Amino acid sequence: MRINEDYINMPTDFSEEREVQIHSEEFKSVFGDWENDPEHSSKCVNAAGRPMLLYHSYDNENYDSGLIYLSSSEDFSSEFGDTTEEFFVNLRNPYITEDDEILRDADGNEIYFDGEPASIGYLDSVPEEYLIWLHDNFDGVMDPTGYFVVAFDKDSLIKAE
Repeated sequence: MRINEDYINMPTDFSEEREVQIHSEEFKSVFGDWENDPEHSSKCVNAAGRPMLLYHSYDNENYDSGLIYLSSSEDFSSEFGDTTEEFFVNLRNPYITEDDEILRDADGNEIYFDGEPASIGYLDSVPEEYLIWLHDNFDGVMDPTGYFVVAFDKDSLIKAE
């Protein structure tokens, strides 16, 4: 398992403005009430159970693929574009990989692409029938630390203030 220092060192507090945002009724109406009802809230939370700040980088934004890649690591995210934005993400039913970030089918078998196990980082390259299965059963994909997060719907993104 790759140790994600960003997850280990993830802040448990935000600026006053962000604290107001994540405690607001407007935020909780989208993300879910992460304080009082975490079971029915987004699963994109840090180790302390607070909303996880994620980074999305791009050069020319295009959500047509239906896959929106984010990361808890700003450095990693910035490798994929010149513009980086900060988001919270509402994924209430994500496919969560095991520690190795390898994708598995409904029976727990590894998914292969070009002879290699498919990982979250190459989700847009996996067989189409697997993407259809993911879209039909989950609202996104993530690893347990948030290093790789893929949202299927741009409406699940909440711009961080």
